[in-house]
Amino acid sequence: KGPAFGGGPPPPATTAAAGKPTTTAVAADFTTYVEMVVSLPLSKAEFTSAKQANFLAGVASAAGVVVSKVEITAIREVTSRRSASRRLLATSVEVDFRVAAADTAAAQSLASKLDATSLNTALAKQGLPAATVLKSAAVKSSVVLPTTTPAPSVTPLPPPTDFTTYVEMVVSLPLSRAEFTSAKQANFLAGVASAAGVVVSKVEITAIREVTSRRSASRRLLATSVEVDFRVAAADTAAAQSLASKLDATSLNAALKQQGLPEATVVKGATVISDGKEISFTGVAYIFGVLVGLGVLLAILAAIFRFNRVRKNTVSPSGDAGRGSMTPTPPRFRVGRRYPDRPTIASGSGDD
Repeated sequence: KGPAFGGGPPPPATTAAAGKPTTTAVAADFTTYVEMVVSLPLSKAEFTSAKQANFLAGVASAAGVVVSKVEITAIREVTSRRSASRRLLATSVEVDFRVAAADTAAAQSLASKLDATSLNTALAKQGLPAATVLKSAAVKSSVVLPTTTPAPSVTPLPPPTDFTTYVEMVVSLPLSRAEFTSAKQANFLAGVASAAGVVVSKVEITAIREVTSRRSASRRLLATSVEVDFRVAAADTAAAQSLASKLDATSLNAALKQQGLPEATVVKGATVISDGKEISFTGVAYIFGVLVGLGVLLAILAAIFRFNRVRKNTVSPSGDAGRGSMTPTPPRFRVGRRYPDRPTIASGSGDD
């Protein structure tokens, strides 16, 4: 490693010249460095090699490093007008330079030292004019630290939703097709899932149609809406029937409102589909109703039969052969009114 990494200075390289060893400078390692841009009130011709050497020495002095760690990377001559009211032009040079550092921590320390005051003090000692900082000291590094990429964790994908049996429904929303964005479609799915009490993956939009209609017969204004066909997967027909009972207009709109969507109009109510066929529960309900009706009728007939049987047991026997063996008890009557030709029997008399 070179001196920029703090690994200790290597032994100086020597070359034979006139029988004596000659020491050569070791190139600085600019893997990590501080870069900066300043402007000097000199032309490029005036910023000679000697002044460039003085500039390097001044920067090294301000940063507290040896001159070999400082390098000029670019010199640009710039001509500008001194003021808006005067036509005189001013020439200056912009100098890009960098200072090598052992690591990022050392580079941060160097950057804190290279402020305008410290730098201009050091440049003045080298006989150079005051510099204007165009780009403050910034730490740069081309070191790529080895990174250990963890093995990706394998997350099993959820099984695809089985739509063999499902509930399908069609609603209308007062939105245009452009307004019913992907985000609002996601909100719609979440609202339907909440109303049905299922996870969002069980809900699927199957079709979206934009419909334009006249708002009223007396007005020519047109209203735009979208009709949304969707379905909700179910485990079986019984579960589908339960889902269908939950997806009424009130419950659905309450869930859609929580998702920030407008109120929907039900175009086609919830229908149960299984194996591509619509399942109708009307026939089952009809048969159940008929059975209940028959049961009620049988109960009424049994009650009538039991009433007649009890009534027969309450009649009294009679020996009158002309009226049969069983004669009902004669009705009560008022003496002297219904049969006026019959004598009135006085109660309480002693006659037998």
